[in-house]
Formats: sequence, C-alpha cells, structure tokens
Amino acid sequence: MKDRQHHVWRFYLEAWSENKQLWFSQDRGDPRRTNNKNVAVKRHFYKLKPITAKDLVQLEGLIKSHSCEIVRNYNLAWLNTFEAVLAFIESIKSKSDDPDLHEICDQMLVETEEDMHSRLEDENIPRIEALRNKNTDFTCSQDEYFRFLFFVSLQYLRTKNMQDKFKGRASHDSSRGMVESPEAVWSRSRFPMATSVAASMFFDDHGYNIKFLVNKSSQEFITCDQPVINLKNDPGSDLPPEELIIYYPLSPYLAILITNDFMIKMGDNDVVEDSEVDSFNKLMVSHSGSQLFASQKESLLKYK
Repeated sequence: MKDRQHHVWRFYLEAWSENKQLWFSQDRGDPRRTNNKNVAVKRHFYKLKPITAKDLVQLEGLIKSHSCEIVRNYNLAWLNTFEAVLAFIESIKSKSDDPDLHEICDQMLVETEEDMHSRLEDENIPRIEALRNKNTDFTCSQDEYFRFLFFVSLQYLRTKNMQDKFKGRASHDSSRGMVESPEAVWSRSRFPMATSVAASMFFDDHGYNIKFLVNKSSQEFITCDQPVINLKNDPGSDLPPEELIIYYPLSPYLAILITNDFMIKMGDNDVVEDSEVDSFNKLMVSHSGSQLFASQKESLLKYK
C-alpha cells in the first residue's frame, strides 16, 4: 500500500533538484537539503473517506447548478466514480470476512485517487517538457490544450494547502449549512472543480493563452507546496476571486502565465529581471502552505 502520498508532483520538483536533492524551508525556518520524496507528502492524503448524506446532496446540488451541461455531466461522472468505488468496497466487505480481501479493499480506499493523479501526471510529462523548451505546439489541439488546462487546475486544487483552507472555511461557513465531513467533501470536489476551472479558461470569450516568463536575473524562481497560484486571489481573504490569472513556475529560470489579459499576453515571452522575480517569489511565499523549495540555499534565506 502507498502510505506516503505527494500533493505536489515529484516530477515537477525535479527541476529544482540535483540527484533528487533540493533545498526546502519549513514554516520559514532555516533551509535544509533533502530528497524531494520527503516534501509535500502526507500519509494517506488521498484516502477516500465516507461522506454524510447531507453533504453528498449539497455537493450534487452544487455540481448540478453549473450553467454548462457538458461540465455538469463531467462533474457528476467524477462524483459517481468515487461513490461507486466506495459502494463496491462496502459491498465486498459486507459479504466476506477474508482478511486478504479486506486488505485489498483498504488499499483501494487509499490508492484510487492517487492512481488517477498518477495517470494524469504521466500524460502531461511531454507537455511540461515541451513548455520547459518554450514549445506550445500541443496547444494547437483543442483536446490537448483542454486536458493541459485541466491538469494545471488540478495541480492548483490538489494540495494540502487548499484542503486546509477549505476545512477552515467549512468549519465556520453556515451559508449552505455546516459541512459535516469536510475532508470527504473536498476529496470529491478536487476533480469537479478542476474541470470547472479548466472549462472557464477554455471557453472564455477573450481566450486564455500561455505566456512565458524567462528569468535572466541573478536569482531563481522559487516554488512551494502550492505550486500553481492565481495572481488575482488574495491569500488572506476567504472570498473567492472573481478573476483568474495562473502563475506556474516550471523551473528556476522559466515560468508561465495562463491569462486572458490582452496587455499581459501580448507577445510570446517576457524577460524578467531581479525585481520582477523577487515579486513573483514573494507571491509564492504568501500563497504557500508551510514549505518553500529552491535549488539554492541562498534563494530561500531571502524569504525567511
């Protein structure tokens, strides 16, 4: 059974690693060097948990309220997938006392969502490698571009940081009634929400395009346990952002924006200097959960 589950993609962190080793800072403490398998990881993070009937009804209602029928159908299919897995496991356990069979069921609970992430990661390795070479040819295919937007949206939503924020809001938000099983709700929400975010970008009237930020400065882009951020989101606010501009550093010296802002997306590349890199790094710090990552120790000392 996969006990240690990463909420930030290890392949992604390889860009800041040398022989699997990178620098990280925990809670703005002194930077330490460690294997990238030891960061952004939590035991049984993706374990599928039972959801209360009330929460399931509310989540279904939220999904069905989406204005686009295609998105509604996709998101209901995501929800039904998780519920079908749980129903299957409960059925097997109720009909058999075989400990080996129960162990397989427990493994399914832990690994189902992680396996879904792993398949998407494998699919998107060629796209990330292309982008690291400043190649956007795959975006000419509508299917490939939507799948990439979905993947990036999922990297935005899959983190422990986002889960913790949802749990914090759910504990005091009574606008829809108190959420009774917040972790269960969030685990079922990640894939539907990623579909909705990707669709909002894909079908946007002004068009979301990829813009490269080429770092020619003396300092690197750092990243964190929230590697995809919305530049229009205030990390200190509980209010959902009304606009979306994705910032995603791909390596110490290359990042992308995914934006519909005409003034930003003019031209394919922007060369960024020290002050701009510092500004983006400070945004990563402010959006991070508890961990910052870099290829050089000095890059993190600046943000203690």
